[in-house]
Amino acid sequence: MSARASMFPLLAFLLLAATLAFGLFGIERSLWLDEAWVANSVHAPTLREMFYYPGWLQTSPPLFLLLERATIHLFGLSNAALRAVPLTLEMAAVGLFFAAARRVAALPLAVLATTLVAFHPVAIEYSRTAKQYSGEVAASAALLAAASAYLGNASPRTFRWLLVALLVAPPLSYPAVFLIPGLVVAVWATGDRRGAAWLALTASSVLAILYPLFIRPNYSPALRQFWAASSEHVSSAALIAAICLCAGALAWFAFAAGARQWMYWICAVPGLLLVASSALGWYPATPRTWLFVLPCLVMLLAILADEFLGRWPRIVPAVSTMVWIAAAAIPLAAAWRQVHQHRNLPGEDFAGAVQFLRQHAAPADLLLVHPSVKEGFELYATMEGFAAPRPVYGATGWPCCVRDHLAPPHSSTRQAVIDDLEAKIPRSFSGRVWLMYSSRPTQWDYTGLDEGNLWRSQAWAMGCPPEQFVAFTNVALSPMVCSARTAPSATEPRR
Repeated sequence: MSARASMFPLLAFLLLAATLAFGLFGIERSLWLDEAWVANSVHAPTLREMFYYPGWLQTSPPLFLLLERATIHLFGLSNAALRAVPLTLEMAAVGLFFAAARRVAALPLAVLATTLVAFHPVAIEYSRTAKQYSGEVAASAALLAAASAYLGNASPRTFRWLLVALLVAPPLSYPAVFLIPGLVVAVWATGDRRGAAWLALTASSVLAILYPLFIRPNYSPALRQFWAASSEHVSSAALIAAICLCAGALAWFAFAAGARQWMYWICAVPGLLLVASSALGWYPATPRTWLFVLPCLVMLLAILADEFLGRWPRIVPAVSTMVWIAAAAIPLAAAWRQVHQHRNLPGEDFAGAVQFLRQHAAPADLLLVHPSVKEGFELYATMEGFAAPRPVYGATGWPCCVRDHLAPPHSSTRQAVIDDLEAKIPRSFSGRVWLMYSSRPTQWDYTGLDEGNLWRSQAWAMGCPPEQFVAFTNVALSPMVCSARTAPSATEPRR
């Protein structure tokens, strides 16, 4: 065994250890809205309620949900337990990608490529987020690892691994379908037409099960409207770079040979299909939804760089030194960014808000919970054992995407909010009213009206002046003290 080959286990350990450390940084922070409804769904009493969650459209794939459900059944409902599955999947993605990259590129380039995948800011964020996106990276890495093993040494054993990866990937990651055409064509082109047919049949069978059972029942036009209105679109520069990279790799395709030639194809096709589907409005173009293609694009870069260095052997020592330096600098820079940006702090502090209510709210109080914080409140009410006062939920300003409830972007109206609030606070009520609502700007950008501030000002106008406002990260608690009234107040409060 060469010295560099003997370094592989040590480097793999260091990469996995660093991935774990990044994932643990902030793993106990409060879950935010999107995580909260996933958590509530996996904690539902039955599998049916998990797969077809009554409150929200279930966009997480079934295998991810089953893994989450098994974890909280084993370890209990907690922030760390809910995020253990994404972190484990991210570590699996790093290990699988490193194994795949090592088969198609020199060790320094394989290490650099793996650091680009493992320590990408979006990848780090979703390694400790109770959403499916790190599972999507793991599914792509598993397919690339199985494909590189098969193309490097076609045998019944490596083909079985490829078949298993193809069986597991779609239930874990719906976007894995973007990799399937390239895989089938590559196996066909190598002469194993029977194997290609088996792959096509397997993929078709899995998708034929997933679509009617899990995808179609959880789809609504509201999802497309939400993604169209999303404020975190992938930039035009990123789209152009992805197109150029994939097209350039396919242009180089004719000059390569053997396994490497078909890895070009397998890695480039998903990127081009993704760009096309996003341009047509079939698939959302946001950093997290594009995360699954990151391993493909980075592996393309690694293969192209290795090809280039193979044609210029004189510069290999100098370039290798620079590559090792870059591979060490990337995680250090990522660590600085995580600490400097306080990424261990919550995006929405539902936990803090519910803990405050448990300590200060009396059973006789009225607790009015806005739909923007409903899922987070219910999750932490369960975790904290919060039972009184019982919540009353508002009926306007829903975020995307509530099941059987049409709430398109900019659909909020002032009169509807006022009518709903007046219906929720009885005229005969005398005492404290707790208003709980989101203070996250993107929530109100989506609805088109800041309903939280309107709630507070309208309650004041109804004869419920405020006590001290309590602010948590992107979650607000506003206690209001009401006197029984016989008619609405005509006095508007001064803000």
